[in-house]
Amino acid sequence: MRMFMPCLVVAVASVALPTQANDRDNFWVFGVQADGSSLYFEDMEGEGSASTFNDVTALKLKFIADIDRESRTASAVSYRNFTIDPDVNRVGQDVTLVSFETQYQTKIGFGRGAFVWAGGGIGANQYSYKERHFVDRDGYTTQNFDDLNGIGFYGVASAGREFEISPSWLLGVQAQYEYHFDGNLRATSIGLSILYN
Repeated sequence: MRMFMPCLVVAVASVALPTQANDRDNFWVFGVQADGSSLYFEDMEGEGSASTFNDVTALKLKFIADIDRESRTASAVSYRNFTIDPDVNRVGQDVTLVSFETQYQTKIGFGRGAFVWAGGGIGANQYSYKERHFVDRDGYTTQNFDDLNGIGFYGVASAGREFEISPSWLLGVQAQYEYHFDGNLRATSIGLSILYN
């Protein structure tokens, strides 16, 4: 259900905005994207405390390059920062993720010029979990945990499309799902991008 609404947005946009952005050879674009995410985060050390957030944002730098008219690569560097409020059963902490991901995407058509680019790939992130602690029901700290810093890996799947708004500029929409292999993070997001060719 979490993935349904982002995919619906992409599908509707693909039908309602039929302008094709890549009907030419040697197509490449780069630009920026802003994501809104529904994110599930579980602290593996803090007795498995878990939280779901629906308003986490990420900023991305994107680069897309065609392999041919039916396939392409899409890469991105992203920054995500959010704070988890502590509770008696939840580890409070400041979370920062700096990520790089790359995907292989193929064109999936629906007829009458409607299509999306869909595919998947792998990513790596440098993570930082700071000021990790429990509090009691009165808000006083009851237990502190060490900060965590390191590198993690994740799988990613996405579907999206770009629409030409001028000869050199495009507007993109993308739905994406991430699964981090250490098991502590899953994210579903919808993003809007502005791209230059």
